[in-house]
Amino acid sequence: MLAGACGTTAHPGGIDYSVTGGFTNGGDGTPPTHIDPDGTVTRALPGGTKTTKLTPQETSDLYGKVRAAEFASLEPKYDECCDGYVYSVTVELDGTSHVVEASDLAKIPDRLQVVIDALKEISHRE
Repeated sequence: MLAGACGTTAHPGGIDYSVTGGFTNGGDGTPPTHIDPDGTVTRALPGGTKTTKLTPQETSDLYGKVRAAEFASLEPKYDECCDGYVYSVTVELDGTSHVVEASDLAKIPDRLQVVIDALKEISHRE
């Protein structure tokens, strides 16, 4: 369990991450990724799916970043131009799903950028 910003307890659910857009609308090569609260990472690759596992520390760190991002207070979309990459992050906290889409050309809040950077790094692991 994670402590919420106001002292409440946030029960984490899954996290989904994908990248679309760009000139060809094919994204930047980041595979769509799902992360379960237990740290199980499932990436959709061209030849099928690949499942790995985060360490307990990595899982705790990621969910700490998600909690600190305060997804409920973020805008649903940070948009700029038509040819940028669009990062889509869906998190579930306390049974509520929060979806944020952010263009790489837009001004993204630092607290969201930290989550996007962490998810991108996890998505590209071998």
